[in-house]
Amino acid sequence: MSTKSKYITYILALHLVLIFLVYKILFQDKILFISSEIFLLLSIAASIRIYQNFMQPNEFVRSGIEAIKDKDFTIKFVPTGKGEVDSLIEVYNLMIDQLREERTKLNEQHFFLEKLIAASPISIIILDFDDKIESMNIKAREQFKQDSEILKGKKLAETNLSLLIELGNMQDGESRIVKTDGIETFKVQRSHFMDKGFRRAFLMIEELTAEMLNSEKKRMER
Repeated sequence: MSTKSKYITYILALHLVLIFLVYKILFQDKILFISSEIFLLLSIAASIRIYQNFMQPNEFVRSGIEAIKDKDFTIKFVPTGKGEVDSLIEVYNLMIDQLREERTKLNEQHFFLEKLIAASPISIIILDFDDKIESMNIKAREQFKQDSEILKGKKLAETNLSLLIELGNMQDGESRIVKTDGIETFKVQRSHFMDKGFRRAFLMIEELTAEMLNSEKKRMER
């Protein structure tokens, strides 16, 4: 049984007993009966008022939890003039302000990264949690000449692209030089980022010119 139910049960039982006792003195002492009736009415009014004060913080907490579940960080509460409730409201409003600022900052960073990835001169392929292709930037779509929707949801080894198939066994942090068809040479790096607490991998594929290839070979020989 909840605290709310226990309180209501107790108040009902208490006032039923009081009503019974007031009824008992009805024919014994009129003045005492009238005084008892007034006391009973005041007691009922006080009980209702205490119940409302008791439930107000609970209603506030429930509304706040629902707003956070719905990710609605625009709802703020106005102080009521009651010390305990106002303390909760102050903490809640401060928390909502911080959450809203963090969400705005994250959205701005996410938007910036999306623009940066889209405009990158390097092909970027982002994988999902199961190492399946989730998205490709413009350069990658141009390089592989396929609609990203065709490749989306496939593992690298499941595509019909020889370069991607060869990259299927790469590990996070690994970098390698890959030559396809004996003509084109690519520098490929696999790394990861954290998304909702889990690692997600992405590939950066850069086509190397002869000069860039020589420079890369010299760097690796050092």
